[in-house]
Amino acid sequence: MLLDVPEWLRGFIQLFVIINSIGNMPVFYSLTEQMPSSVRRRVITRSIVIAAAILLVFGISGVYILWFFGITIHDFQIVGGIVILMIALAEMRGEPAPTRRIEPEELAVSPLATPLLAGPGAITTVMILSGLLPIYQLVLVILANGIVAYLVLVIGQYLFKYMGPTARRTLLRIMALFIAAIAISFLREGVTGFIREIAGSSG
Repeated sequence: MLLDVPEWLRGFIQLFVIINSIGNMPVFYSLTEQMPSSVRRRVITRSIVIAAAILLVFGISGVYILWFFGITIHDFQIVGGIVILMIALAEMRGEPAPTRRIEPEELAVSPLATPLLAGPGAITTVMILSGLLPIYQLVLVILANGIVAYLVLVIGQYLFKYMGPTARRTLLRIMALFIAAIAISFLREGVTGFIREIAGSSG
């Protein structure tokens, strides 16, 4: 059970960019700016735990879900790439995020844990990675991303309130570009793998 560092790091970076905890800071800050810091940190902790649990369930069962429906990993890469690309394009257009005031316990579950952290893009990504990485590496990818997301949200809440609106928008657009790039890579790998399967079966 040796850790394949390059593959693990690739999976970690892909999930980190898709989770986009940096890009989610504006939503988090707008929903929690009136909360005491102790309550805000409790909300962060709970949301990270819930999001990680959601991703672990889909990551561990992802291969079996694909097998049950007769879907190959390449099929899911193509569809998943399209879904993630749509998410990235929506972020590039600057579509407004929800800003309704809700209770801390409710906030930790929705919208922060899901769909902001463990949303369709992240769930799609872990299901794709479940077919590419050994299960223990995938679990480490998810747990490491949970830790990083926690640190980003805890530290970022203090930094974000001092950033101007232009800097915030620029940061969000940059993260959206990275998300779009990963979506294209999933599409490329899915199409390439699909073509190889056809070539192999015909040969």
